[in-house]
Amino acid sequence: MPIKSSATHYGTVAVTLHWLSALLIVAMIVSGFRATGAEDSTAKTSILQFHIPFGMAASGIGMMVLSGAGPIIFGGEASILPDFRDYLPRTPHGFGARLILALFIVHAGAALYHNAIKKDGLLGRMWFAD
Repeated sequence: MPIKSSATHYGTVAVTLHWLSALLIVAMIVSGFRATGAEDSTAKTSILQFHIPFGMAASGIGMMVLSGAGPIIFGGEASILPDFRDYLPRTPHGFGARLILALFIVHAGAALYHNAIKKDGLLGRMWFAD
């Protein structure tokens, strides 16, 4: 597979970035919703140790600063995590998560539409093959 994209096939760089981005988005959505539903503070801390470093661009920095959860999650302090629903960045963060999930579903649906209805070989062009 060539590195650069052509008129008939996406290149290795585009395909790799696409699928790595897709994996990261799925991981952020799953870990975010798992953290939200976690009752056990230790389990929630473990999930957030993965979720926060990858999701800081959204509203993670505001959540860490306002809630004071940074030392608990990354500093190893044995303490109960604050209720993140009490902090303002939670609303746009939750909205953003749901928006990204909706866009992901629409994106996947469009890819399946191209594959099943239009039969234009889109999925084949977005995979690691010639």
